[in-house]
Amino acid sequence: MGAVAFLIQSIRDIVNHEKTVAEVTSKEGVTEEELKALQLKKFGYYVSLMKSVCDCIVFSNISGVDLHRKYRGKPLNEGIASIAGLGSASTVIWNNYPKAKK
Repeated sequence: MGAVAFLIQSIRDIVNHEKTVAEVTSKEGVTEEELKALQLKKFGYYVSLMKSVCDCIVFSNISGVDLHRKYRGKPLNEGIASIAGLGSASTVIWNNYPKAKK
């Protein structure tokens, strides 16, 4: 349930951010720094979305849950599940990697 809730929250964050971007860009006098900050925040939201999608793929393939076998009649390929797990782990590393200080 947590993975699905995080997926829904990631989608809501992106939708709300797009509304914010539309409001900010419609104003006059928007600085380049503000636009860069908005783009950086947007990138962070998309990384979060990628993590939640990968987590849902991995979660749906674990034994005991195995949604693919229940609804498609065959299990998900282990290679796909492994790539999704690596994608999720990569986003965690990206988020925790030390940022360069200005």
